[in-house]
Amino acid sequence: MANEDLAQRQQREDRRYLVTVPVARYYALLVGVFLTALGILGFVPFVTKGGVLLGLIVATRPWNIIHIVTGVPGIALFFWRQGRYTKTYVLLLAFIYLAVFSAGNFIFAHLDNSYGLRFTDIPYILGSAVDAGVMLASALVFALASMQRGDVQTEKFRAYFREQLERYGNERTRLPSA
Repeated sequence: MANEDLAQRQQREDRRYLVTVPVARYYALLVGVFLTALGILGFVPFVTKGGVLLGLIVATRPWNIIHIVTGVPGIALFFWRQGRYTKTYVLLLAFIYLAVFSAGNFIFAHLDNSYGLRFTDIPYILGSAVDAGVMLASALVFALASMQRGDVQTEKFRAYFREQLERYGNERTRLPSA
């Protein structure tokens, strides 16, 4: 009886440190809203002056389209099938923004033949920082979601093992003697 109470207490203590909220699902909603808003605002003329959104981030037509095309699925997947495919979406987002970040750096490096940074280069740098942030955050959220999946499977195995232990007793759980 005391061992059972100790085991239950230990299990509750272990569960306390597990993240049980579906991280990939809520991240998909958050990044989906952010990217969609960023893409839509890029097309609004009085917010985007001279190809720069709010005076901070470069906003070209292709970048705006990429932001909308990658943001809308995140919002849709949050609501569709209880976020079943959000982990795959987050992984794809990491790879897409790796390509977008690389392309942005390539374009920035070939703007002109001058050396050194100018004040007009800051929107390109901040735009690349947003792309890099989405890429890195997506990769980290994918890793965390994968660990959550492992935690769920471990809990299922532990429940199965406890059931087998109760059904058959300790004789099936001991190692054979040498």
